[in-house]
Amino acid sequence: MKKNFIPITALLILTALFFSCAGQQNTGTGIEQTTETAAEETEATNADIIRQRYQGTDYEGYSFRVLSPKPGSHFYWITGENENEIYYETQTGDVLNDAIYKRNIQAEDFLHFKLEPVWSDDTGVLSSTVKKSVMADDDGFDIILNRLDFLMNGSAENLHINLTDVRSIDTADPWWDKNIITDFTLFNNKLFTIAGDINYYDDYAVLAFFHNKAMCEDLGFDQPYDSVTAGKWTFERFTQMVNASSSDLNGDGAIKIKDDQFGYVNHEHSILHLIYALGEKMSMVDGDGIITVNRSENLINVVGELYDFHKNNQAVCTTASYDDYMKSFKDGRTMFFAEVIGGLSTFRDMEEDFGVLPVPKRNEEQQNYSAYVSNGWTTALAIPLTSNDPERAGTVLTVMSAFSSDTITTALYDVLLESKLIRDTESQDMLSYVFASKVYDWAGDLAWADDLRAVYASVLPGASNTFVSSMEKRITAVQKKLDAFIESFAPEQ
Repeated sequence: MKKNFIPITALLILTALFFSCAGQQNTGTGIEQTTETAAEETEATNADIIRQRYQGTDYEGYSFRVLSPKPGSHFYWITGENENEIYYETQTGDVLNDAIYKRNIQAEDFLHFKLEPVWSDDTGVLSSTVKKSVMADDDGFDIILNRLDFLMNGSAENLHINLTDVRSIDTADPWWDKNIITDFTLFNNKLFTIAGDINYYDDYAVLAFFHNKAMCEDLGFDQPYDSVTAGKWTFERFTQMVNASSSDLNGDGAIKIKDDQFGYVNHEHSILHLIYALGEKMSMVDGDGIITVNRSENLINVVGELYDFHKNNQAVCTTASYDDYMKSFKDGRTMFFAEVIGGLSTFRDMEEDFGVLPVPKRNEEQQNYSAYVSNGWTTALAIPLTSNDPERAGTVLTVMSAFSSDTITTALYDVLLESKLIRDTESQDMLSYVFASKVYDWAGDLAWADDLRAVYASVLPGASNTFVSSMEKRITAVQKKLDAFIESFAPEQ
C-alpha cells in the first residue's frame, strides 16, 4: 500500500498526485544543496529523464497505431461527447483535450513517429477486434487501450504480451501506477496491463465519499478534512455522523428516500465496495503470485460489521434506485454519497455545497485509507501478442506516459479544481488521499468472479446476514472458474 500525502499548497497537491499514481520514490535526480553551493540545482522532471534516456532514438515517421474506444464511448460520454484519452487532431481550448494534444506532439517530435488512433465503436467491439487480429496473426495496431477488466479477460486468452519481458518498460518508473502493477502481477513475473499518467480513467475509477457541508455544519460537526489529514477519519467517526443525520422531514412517521433526510445512501453493492475501506478484498494474491478467494475470519467480521451498519440504521438507505439516491444528495437531504471520482461531473448543477473525502478507514491503527477501484471504469494499456516490435511499442508507451506527467496529470487537476467540480480548497487537498487509496482486485468485474460478487450483492437484500452460508454454497463453482482462469496464465513448465 502507498503512504498518504499531507498536502501543503496547490503546487504540492499536483506533485502528490504524481507520486500517488506512480509510487513513493522521488522522481527527481537533483542533489540536495549545501549552504556552500553557489549554483542552485533543480530536480529533473519526468520529461527530462525520458529525454536523456532515449536521446537519439528515431522512428523515422513510423505510424504508431493505438487501438482505443472512440471518442464519447466507454464512460467518456459522462464528461464529454468527444472525450477520449488518446488523440485530438487540433487544440480545442479545453484544458484536458489540449493537454493530450500537447503530450502527443512532444512525444511525436522527440521520437519522430506519427500517432494514429484506431477507433473502435465501443469497448466490447474493441475486445473482439483484438481477438480476431491475434487469431489471424495480424499486426493491426501497436498498443491497446481498453477497460481493465476486458483487458485482463483478453490476457487470459493469451492475446497480450507479458510486459515484464519488454525491456523498454520499467515498472519502477514514476509515471506508472504502482498499485495496478503490484495488484495485477501474477506469479511475481507476469504483468499484461499497465496504467499511469498516460491515461486518467484509472484515477476517475476510485471510490470517494461526497458529503453535504451545510448539513455537517448544521448538525454541529466539524468538516472531516482535519480528521483525514490526522489519520482519524475512521468508520466509527463516519457512523456517528451518519446516525445524527436522519430526519423525518415531512412528519409522516416514516423515513423515505423521496421525502426525508438520510446519513448515507448506496446500492446493494455497498458492502462489496466498503470492505476495501476496512482493509479487506474479495480476492488476494499470495506470496507465489497466485490468486486466492478471500475467506478470512477478519473478512467475515468486516462483512458482519457492515451488515449491521446498513441494516440496523434508519439513516442508511440501500433499497431505492440510483436516481433517487442522486436526487436526495443533490437536494441536500443526504449527508454522504459514495461514488467514483469520475461521477463528479453529475454534480455540476448541484446548488448545495459539497466536499470530497477519501472513504474512511476501519480504525486509526489501519495505516492507509483504502478504496475500491472499478475495473470496469478503469482504462489500462496492453501490447498485442502479434506486435512485430514490442520494444518500440514499449518505448513509445513509456515516452508518452513520461510526457503526460506535466500535461495530462496537471490538466486533470485543472479540470477537477477549476471547473467547479470541486468547490473548496480542502477538497482539493483531499484528492491526493483519494488517489493514493486505490486498491485493485482480480475479482472486480472480471468474468471468473461473477458468482463471487453475487455473494456480496446478496447480503443486504436478505433478512439476515447470510454471507458465510452463501459463500459456502458458491465457493466450489467460484474456485473451479478461478482455477481455470489461473491455469490460462500458468508459467511455462
